[in-house]
Amino acid sequence: MGVPDEQRDWLRGQTATLGRAFANQRDHAFVEQGNAAARALLDLFSALLDERAGGKGDDLLSVLSAGELTDDEDRADVVANCAFFVVAGHETTSTLIAAGADLLCQHPAQRAALDADPGRWPAAVEELLRYVSPTTLTGARARVDVEIEGERFEAGSQRVMFYAAANHDPRVFPDPDRFDIARPAAGHVAFSAGPHYCLGAPLARMEAEIGLSALFRRIPGLVTGQPVWRGSAPLRQIESLPCRSRPEAS
Repeated sequence: MGVPDEQRDWLRGQTATLGRAFANQRDHAFVEQGNAAARALLDLFSALLDERAGGKGDDLLSVLSAGELTDDEDRADVVANCAFFVVAGHETTSTLIAAGADLLCQHPAQRAALDADPGRWPAAVEELLRYVSPTTLTGARARVDVEIEGERFEAGSQRVMFYAAANHDPRVFPDPDRFDIARPAAGHVAFSAGPHYCLGAPLARMEAEIGLSALFRRIPGLVTGQPVWRGSAPLRQIESLPCRSRPEAS
């Protein structure tokens, strides 16, 4: 990205603080610390974008600073995305892998099908994304007056979109609460959609496919107990999941 070396330790600390805030959203102290870290990250990337104005460098910040930002909202989006590049994808992918391990241990026939045909892993990951929905919801603001399925949204109005609900919509996914790796993958919105589609989606898919297949290949009886969920939003997070650290003795 082009963050100066001397600021990387500070950056790591701020992102860790923000991660703890996401994991403890019912604790006001953690939320306040997270808000302060978010403001600090936005200030950092806003200043770095100003420094790289003209886009003369070969790093991502220089590329972004050379783009056409038509208004303050466009700039705010770019600054926020700089922070997301550093922060996003850690907790969500951890949830996908942990919940995926638990689900596949609960469905041994489907896991056996993956053992027999590893080419089915991409489809399995899509079903995990749909079923688990690591990011459950997000906020949205209408830029213009718009009507969607009979509901009118005035420009500037704030709404909440529930990805998890959409991914369990029976009009799109028959028997949506059934986990099925043979289910057609098209239609889920675990990574959002349109211009807000998750930039890290290919990486998350790859991490889940490689991570889960390697775990089950090395430790077939991986999960030994029930997961404890944090009950957090907008990110689903597992507090703990009892697992083996090595294969069972034969």
